Amino acid sequence: MLVLSRKRDEVIRIGDEVRVRILSTGERVRLGIEAPTDINIVREELIPVPGLNHDGGPDRKDGAPSDGWFDGMRQQD
Repeated sequence: MLVLSRKRDEVIRIGDEVRVRILSTGERVRLGIEAPTDINIVREELIPVPGLNHDGGPDRKDGAPSDGWFDGMRQQD
């Protein structure tokens, strides 16, 4: 893991196409991310965990996984 210190309005580049700008700091850090539309940007806590549905509860009683609420967020081919 690379750990960086940045101040407001400074930018971190990831590859040639992704820019992360520090918008504000304080109790929370606000980031602005510029990336091509074919790159999915999702907060990690929104990615489903196997065995849990999106509200943190177990999957359906029949053992089948919850419906793919996350699938609508994925890029369509």
